[in-house]
Order: sequence, then structure tokens, then C-alpha cells
Amino acid sequence: MPTLVLLGFSTGLAAALAARGDLCLSPRPALFSRACGAYFIFMLLVLLPQTAYFYIFHGDWSLLYLMDTATIPSALVLLGFMLQILIGLAGFLLGAFWVRGHREGLVLAMAGVGALGAIALVLVFWNRLSVVGSYAQFHGQFGLTSYGSGAVFQGTLTMGLVLGLGVAYLLVRLFSAGRQLGL
Repeated sequence: MPTLVLLGFSTGLAAALAARGDLCLSPRPALFSRACGAYFIFMLLVLLPQTAYFYIFHGDWSLLYLMDTATIPSALVLLGFMLQILIGLAGFLLGAFWVRGHREGLVLAMAGVGALGAIALVLVFWNRLSVVGSYAQFHGQFGLTSYGSGAVFQGTLTMGLVLGLGVAYLLVRLFSAGRQLGL
């Protein structure tokens, strides 16, 4: 889940960069732009369901075995999902601010840093992510299975493909909308 939060922030920055045509021509605040609406829909239809999938079906693993998901109140989980959306929107709004200030290089660099941060999290916590089980199994070192041999691996591949296609579609659509405006 921390990886998906970083990817949401990074995708928000990239979406603002791809929508620079719309953002630079429109006098509206970035929050009320068509591009922000498209990014928000992407968050609701692609990124948030993926986060919910990993939390519901592989919760302890997705939280890196730092917390037992059985003890987390559902209201706190809902707030966490809302926070993920807000972090993604913050990435978009920050990117829009920089794009309107003609600092596209900074937006691209920060989007790259966010994506690299997501990869770094996986590498740093690989010892935790390479095994699958519950919070109790991980901390008791019993009954763990290998990451590559089960549903988590298949879910990661599927969700990664859906996320990659969703991001590509979003960025191409935002960029082509700007091109249609003449930029």
C-alpha cells in the first residue's frame, strides 16, 4: 500500500504534466479543470480499487507486516483510502502549479522521484514482501509461503498490468486533449 500511495502521487504529477495544454489555457483553478476530473476518476476507478483489493485480500502483506489488519478499525481504513486520494490530488495540484509556472522539468523530475521511491520501497522491504502470510505468521516465523507461488503474485501481476494500462490511457488522453486545443 505505501507503494500505491507513492505511485498515486507520482501519477498525479505526471497527469498534470500531460494536461499542460488544458491547464495553461484554462483560467479555472486546477482543482476544477477537466484534467483534474479525469485524474480523480482514474483514482476512483483504478488506483483506489487496487489498494482496496490488496488491503482486503492481502492486508498484512500489503502493510509490510507492520500492523495486524484485524486490529485496525474500519473507519481508520476508510480514512486511509481517503488520504490516498488526497495525496494523489495533491500531486496533481502541485504538478499543475509547477506546469502553470513553466517548470515542467521539475514536475517530470518529481514524478520520477515518486516512482523511484515506490520501487525503492519494494527493494528495501523485499525480505517482508517475499513471503506471504498473516501478521502472526510473519512475526512467529511459521506457515509462510513464497511470494512467487500464490495469489499475491498473480494479483500483483494483474493489478500491475491494469495500473500500467490505466496510467498510459490517462496520460495519452490528457496529452491528446491538450493537442486538440492547439498546444
